[in-house]
Amino acid sequence: MEHINPLHKAVTLTAYLETDNAPVRDAIAAVISSVQASANLSVQVVRDNRERISDATDHLDGVFTGSLNMSQSDEIREIALIAKELDAYFDHTVSRKAFPHLLRDFEERIAQLEARELELQQKEAQIEKIIHQRVADVEARVKEESTSSKWLFESALQKAEKVFDQNKITRFVCSTISRFQDEFERIRSGRDVEHVTRLFQQTIEPFQTTKMIADKNGKLTKVITNSFSEDCYQDLFLFFFKYYNELFDLYETNKGLPSTADELARIFRKKRKSAAQIIAQMHRHPQQQK
Repeated sequence: MEHINPLHKAVTLTAYLETDNAPVRDAIAAVISSVQASANLSVQVVRDNRERISDATDHLDGVFTGSLNMSQSDEIREIALIAKELDAYFDHTVSRKAFPHLLRDFEERIAQLEARELELQQKEAQIEKIIHQRVADVEARVKEESTSSKWLFESALQKAEKVFDQNKITRFVCSTISRFQDEFERIRSGRDVEHVTRLFQQTIEPFQTTKMIADKNGKLTKVITNSFSEDCYQDLFLFFFKYYNELFDLYETNKGLPSTADELARIFRKKRKSAAQIIAQMHRHPQQQK
């Protein structure tokens, strides 16, 4: 098959014909050789019928000139267009009749591949849509949990310097839940921020450091000192107001106030910890108790 020459403008065939892979090169050469043989045979048939084709063309030339009164340039242009269409018809007809099953198989395979590609694109688009939706859901959930009262409570616990402070934070949260159960009907209609702020001060005061200081006249004054770090105190303050808003949302959604037990379960419900988190907590607690 070494005598096979590359075909004009046949980029794909030429690439395989010049490959170093001998089996592929020989297979391509065999296909080209068969097609060239058929083409040469067709050329020979056309040459044998050249006179008949030439006579028909001359007759058409005369018809155009005598019947349509065309100029020579228009006549040449029309015959050129007809020749081009006949060339296309000849190529198409020869290929279809010579390789009917081959071309049909290729067309069917191409149609199947196009359908498969479209199906894959649709599946990829659907998967991408699902991924985007899940990412959006996770982001929304993280955002919601990161600003919830439960998250603020857990954040305050992490910032507590000692286990003793963690216990005070836990008791403060329990007191908050209990106080809002008692005060809810009184604050439900007004939603007075100043009143809620006073409730916060009253709720957290038992967990602060209280001292009685005498002035120069001997009058005693109660002084409350913050026993939590600034970051921890800020989380507790935000927790109080966030819990206040959550309770209203639950009331409006459920058309009633949730029970104290339900609220304690909601705030104190623990997430399952990983082994790494448990080990880290075991190492952290001894340091806090010192």
